[in-house]
Amino acid sequence: MLVAGAWTAQQFGVLQELAAIRPKGVTGIPSFGEWLFEVQSEVTTGFYRDVSGNAYHGTQLTATNTPLYTNTTGGSLVFRFGDYISLSNHVSAIGAMTQGTFAAWIKPAARTENKTLFSVSSAIDGSYRSYRFDILSSAGGFRAYHFNGTEWLDVRTSAGITNDVWVHVAFSVGPLGNAMFINGYSQAVVYTKGSASTNTFFAAQPSRKTVEIGRLYINAHPTYSFRYVGEMGEVVLYNHPLSETELLQKVSSEKSIYGY
Repeated sequence: MLVAGAWTAQQFGVLQELAAIRPKGVTGIPSFGEWLFEVQSEVTTGFYRDVSGNAYHGTQLTATNTPLYTNTTGGSLVFRFGDYISLSNHVSAIGAMTQGTFAAWIKPAARTENKTLFSVSSAIDGSYRSYRFDILSSAGGFRAYHFNGTEWLDVRTSAGITNDVWVHVAFSVGPLGNAMFINGYSQAVVYTKGSASTNTFFAAQPSRKTVEIGRLYINAHPTYSFRYVGEMGEVVLYNHPLSETELLQKVSSEKSIYGY
């Protein structure tokens, strides 16, 4: 149930707009957190609604740049260098996930360096202690990476991502291990750390402090921080591993609805 008094009138307006666009679970798969980036009022208010029903709403905290909204494909958010969405108020819940799936539609504008799509970071020193998902500057790869003083997981595709082209990326972790997907299809991957049986997720990152869309927070380098540049939409977390069949259903459904 939505309670108007829990938010400002503008924020409650965002909730109503998004509820009118689409109920949660478009694919019939309940989500743990789901950020659509579908309405202009999200940018106006800096309030990004989680439509999963768990109320993990995000805030835009950048001081100099405001993410730009575009409706060319049913709504997405344009991230310029310096833009990101903070979900850190919900680090206790999101950071406690022991398994799950990250999924998002992305359209990168530049790949001169690695760019982070989503991160759970310790932010306790100047290192890269985090569990995160990146796009790589080399070969257009998608990567899942876990570093806690020691690298526990570094798995990547060799290609699959092209500038200015919409693509769906996903990474899932369950008791039996992990898998990576591009446009719903399971990918052949390269492990520089870990293996297909590595089954750690966000909860394996200790001293969790930040959760962010479009940035990895690095305490010693706050103005750099692997910031994503490009468009992004339908960012979703599930609290269980999705199969290739489920992800193909999701991709097909969202292509039909949003025109990716």
